[in-house]
Amino acid sequence: MNMWLIGSWSVISGVMGGLIGAWSVGFRMGRWRQRVEDRLDHHEARLEKGNSRVDAVPILETKLDVLTTEVRSIRIEMRAVFEQFQTKNVCEAKHASERRSA
Repeated sequence: MNMWLIGSWSVISGVMGGLIGAWSVGFRMGRWRQRVEDRLDHHEARLEKGNSRVDAVPILETKLDVLTTEVRSIRIEMRAVFEQFQTKNVCEAKHASERRSA
């Protein structure tokens, strides 16, 4: 009798442990899936609603390209103008030679 009691108790506790373990894993997996689906729904709703900051990115890129082109053209023009200037050393040398000849 004692063996039957121990054997049946082992079977019952094994089945109950398996059911409780399966239930807890299933609960956790379901909760995780629900959380993922909620996040996806939230992001899809944000995408459908639109975002003015994200929509403005192509406009900002175009403005930045125009600004970069303007800065490059100004640099080219400034280099052309600065080529006509003299350096300080050349200026001082000219003044020194003028003083000697005077």
